[in-house]
Amino acid sequence: MVCGLERKPRLPRSKVTRVGDFRAFPIEQDYHRLVEGADAALGDMGGNWHLTLSDRVETGRSWELPVLTAHRALAHGAVLTGEVAEADVVLLATGAVDGALDPSGEARFVAQKLEHAAPLLARARADARVLLVLGTGGA
Repeated sequence: MVCGLERKPRLPRSKVTRVGDFRAFPIEQDYHRLVEGADAALGDMGGNWHLTLSDRVETGRSWELPVLTAHRALAHGAVLTGEVAEADVVLLATGAVDGALDPSGEARFVAQKLEHAAPLLARARADARVLLVLGTGGA
């Protein structure tokens, strides 16, 4: 889960860590490339960022669409929170993006991801909107 996303102009490159930790995740280089690509394509995300996640991401690309969506939400005035119980909108997303930042490939293991997310989603407020965003092929 994305718990924090802050612009960090003094960092030499964008970084990804777990809440309360300073050690970089293995996806950090790919995240930096995504931010550089997003900056070039969207024009409003420039600079380096610190992405804080609740859990470690080792491999795969299913983190790309949720992270890009978090960047876009922030660019449009959303306030991100690491607590589902505080959120007005809970966004559950999975999938990779291509060079144009469009969803690409197949959203994989959707049923397992929903099952894994069920306890987290159960903590959402009764009046919160829960949105599911899947990369292509996840229907």
